[in-house]
Amino acid sequence: MLIYLDQKEYDITFNKAVEERPKEWSSGFVDYYTLQGYGQARGYSGMDGTLQVLHARKQLEQRIMNELSLPRTMIDNSHYDREQLRQELLQTLLGH
Repeated sequence: MLIYLDQKEYDITFNKAVEERPKEWSSGFVDYYTLQGYGQARGYSGMDGTLQVLHARKQLEQRIMNELSLPRTMIDNSHYDREQLRQELLQTLLGH
């Protein structure tokens, strides 16, 4: 079974992570997504470029999920509620 934890507003989630974590983390994250592969090939840079790569990645992940023949579920984690997430995960795992 594949469990996909989704964030509806990934740009808000990413910006929240940037605010909460050290500058070195965000610099490394931005560099990772924009200075190689997909981001580099498209000339993406900075936070906006990182978000463009994340958007493309999410679309690809969703397309792949739709093509898989194994059981799968998507859980929305946009509210950052650990207890709600835990309950949904338990429900999903116990139901399969």
